[in-house]
Amino acid sequence: MRKILMFLFFFVLVASLALAADWSRLERRLNLWDGEMDLAIAGELDLFGDARLSSLVDLLLERGFALLPPGQTSEGGLVLEQQTLAGEELLLLRRARDGALLARQPLSPPTLTAATPVTTASVLPPVAAEPAAASVLPTRNLLQPTPLIDPTSVLLPLAGQPRGLAVWPAAEGGVALFLLEDAGLRQWYCDGRQLSEVAFYPAPLKVSRALSLAIGDSDGDGVPELAAVWLEDVRGVYQGTNSQVHAWLLQPRKGELVALSDDLAGYLAFDGTSWLRQQRSDYQLFEPVVEVLERTADGVRSVGQRPLTDWLYARCDGPAQGQQVVWNATGRLEVRQQGSAPRPLLLDFGLHQGAAVFVALETPEYRSGFSRDDQVLDRRYLLPRRLLPMDGALYSLIRGRSSGLPLIGSTAGQDRLVRIRSMGEQLQADEPFAPVDAFILDFALLPTASGLQAVLLLNEKEGGRGSAYLALQRQR
Repeated sequence: MRKILMFLFFFVLVASLALAADWSRLERRLNLWDGEMDLAIAGELDLFGDARLSSLVDLLLERGFALLPPGQTSEGGLVLEQQTLAGEELLLLRRARDGALLARQPLSPPTLTAATPVTTASVLPPVAAEPAAASVLPTRNLLQPTPLIDPTSVLLPLAGQPRGLAVWPAAEGGVALFLLEDAGLRQWYCDGRQLSEVAFYPAPLKVSRALSLAIGDSDGDGVPELAAVWLEDVRGVYQGTNSQVHAWLLQPRKGELVALSDDLAGYLAFDGTSWLRQQRSDYQLFEPVVEVLERTADGVRSVGQRPLTDWLYARCDGPAQGQQVVWNATGRLEVRQQGSAPRPLLLDFGLHQGAAVFVALETPEYRSGFSRDDQVLDRRYLLPRRLLPMDGALYSLIRGRSSGLPLIGSTAGQDRLVRIRSMGEQLQADEPFAPVDAFILDFALLPTASGLQAVLLLNEKEGGRGSAYLALQRQR
């Protein structure tokens, strides 16, 4: 009798926990889902045998989802999997066709207390702490067991999910850091010991995603200008996705980021002396011309045009005079020089997944057949990795890290910066900085008295949706 009572008590306890489960994050994404109503189970998740998931099963059935048996997949539906991260069990909801993460829901009460983002963080290298006397689990340390960077570098955790990076020497000493996010542009100040937030400029329009950030000083007054570019994805039924470009020139002034222009509606880049703008056409990624911009007392104006057959973001002046380097259609870095045929640099830069620009097609294409649902209505272009000239060389990014196969793969490999120099008629590449066990989303270089310093914007996820970090590295 006693055993029966204990079993009933345990059953009631488990049932009460299952009924009290909070599925709010998953529920929001399920309510927005408009694809196939099939849900596949990945990995070792026991959707029907785990009592904690009983209320989730009821929720899925109420929403009209068909729960596929373990081992079966769905091409157009959803996938649910379980993952353990730092002792916390999570349910991950993914899109089946590409493995994109849609929602993340804790499955059990977390064992660690979530850290509250603060505006000041130490930038000193991590110091080994003494073992805690209390029986509280230590906070998650991403430097163990596999470090993100070499031990001589500095690693700073970042709040939010920044996509672009720019740096500038601060007038009072230290470094001004600028991080572009989907929601706006943030300015930080680093004095060598602390990182403090200075200003935030929200995106003026209802934009969808951050595209690029550039920095320069066109008037030579020592105060930088920043070109922040965002995309607005316009979607229509049977019209595809069309990314409209929005851009502003900004400047830091007394603890604020001030707009110097109205919406310039184009791609912006700095060529060393002037700001350039290249606009999009209705059905093309870019127009084959760039405009030279000049600052005026009341804004920015165009003072001339230059022909340009490449995307503004896919080219740069080469390490030698008269050279141009361009990311070609195959992902190779191609060297162009007047009087000679273009030649690629035979170096594997890896597969880089930058921000996407969607361009609507004037005439729809078809995968197979001629049904309306089989139409290809837009084309997707990826932002190429940054090409940054510095001290007679070019610096770029080698994507050596991989996310692995969808659902079953894990991240592996290292990202690293590469330096490209001209040696006579040939180009030579080397790696002056240590590789990192994370995805490098963007980088900047800063000359210092002790040598060149690299500032890396890191993320645990290739698409920038994971935990973000800032790494400070010196040349090896």
